[in-house]
Amino acid sequence: MQLLLALTDDPNPNVRMDAATLGYDADPERCRKTLLQVKDEPGIVAALALVGLLQKDSQFAAEFEREAREKHHKEMTQNRRQTDSE
Repeated sequence: MQLLLALTDDPNPNVRMDAATLGYDADPERCRKTLLQVKDEPGIVAALALVGLLQKDSQFAAEFEREAREKHHKEMTQNRRQTDSE
C-alpha cells in the first residue's frame, strides 16, 4: 500500500489520480489533497478526479452539491429578471 500511496506524488497527473482513488481508504487526507490538485489539471483527468472526490469524500460531495444548488438558484433568479424586464 505504501508503494501505491507514494505514486500520489508522481509527476504524471493520471498516475496521481489513479493512486489517490485506489489508496483513498488507506490515507484519506493525502489522497483527498492529491485529487483536489489533479482536479485543477487540464483534460479528462480533472473530471475523473472530480468523480473520485464525489464518490470517496462525503464532505466534498455535500459542499459540491450545495454550491451547485446556489449557482442554479442564482441563474434562475437572473433568468426571471431578464424575462420580467422584457
